[in-house]
Amino acid sequence: APSINQAITGAVLRSSYNNSLKNGEREYSMSINLSSERVRSAIRIIEGVQNGLSVGCILGSDLERLLHEAYKTDKDCEMDFCIYPLRKKFPLVTQNKETENDITVLNGISLLNSYRNHQDNDKINWIRSLDLFDNVSNIQKKEKNSFIKNILHEAERKLKCMRA
Repeated sequence: APSINQAITGAVLRSSYNNSLKNGEREYSMSINLSSERVRSAIRIIEGVQNGLSVGCILGSDLERLLHEAYKTDKDCEMDFCIYPLRKKFPLVTQNKETENDITVLNGISLLNSYRNHQDNDKINWIRSLDLFDNVSNIQKKEKNSFIKNILHEAERKLKCMRA
């Protein structure tokens, strides 16, 4: 901790949190996840908003990047073809100030709100209803639907981090 006061505050919070675990509380209302990844993500979102981007645009860009980089986790997991259909279903039109052309990006907030409107046991059916995987086998569809569900959970986590 940079100062004595911050160290004392951290120690008190940590002690309280540890006590709640000993008493069997599963969710402690005063616990805050300040891991460096979460803080970096929150700072990036805040800086984006300060620079004039909407939260929908920032989360949409994150989702597009996760889809694009899917091949890094699994060589057979090519997900770039999902980006354009998702942009069409959840569009966010922004103006490029340099070229004065409209650019359509994925509206992350709209996508997440649609996803959240379904019960946990129905979320996979909602993902299937997007019809993103017409030309793949049923086994691949199941894997790719699970991948989409995982990145939407990741986006929800990022949005929660901003609200914390």
